Amino acid sequence: MNTIQIVLICACILYGIVLFLLALKTGKPMKHLGLLALIGLVALAVVDLTRPLTGVYIPVNPWTVGASAAGGLPAVIGMIALRMIFSL
Repeated sequence: MNTIQIVLICACILYGIVLFLLALKTGKPMKHLGLLALIGLVALAVVDLTRPLTGVYIPVNPWTVGASAAGGLPAVIGMIALRMIFSL
C-alpha cells in the first residue's frame, strides 16, 4: 500500500469513530446511524433514477454506495458537486 491509501484508510476510520461518538449522544446510536445511511442511499437512488430528466449522473458502484451510506445526504451532494466541477 502506498502512503495515500494508508492516509485515506486512517481518515475513514477516524470519521467512523467520530460519527459513532456523535451518534451516542442521541441516545439511540444505531437508529441514528441507520437513518443517516438510509437517507444517503435513498438520495443516491433518486439521483440515479432522475438521471434522464436532470442530466446529473453519479455512477453506482461500491465506492459511491459506501460514501452515500457513510456520509448521508452531504456525501451525495458533495459527489454531485464534484461531478459538476470536473465535467466542465
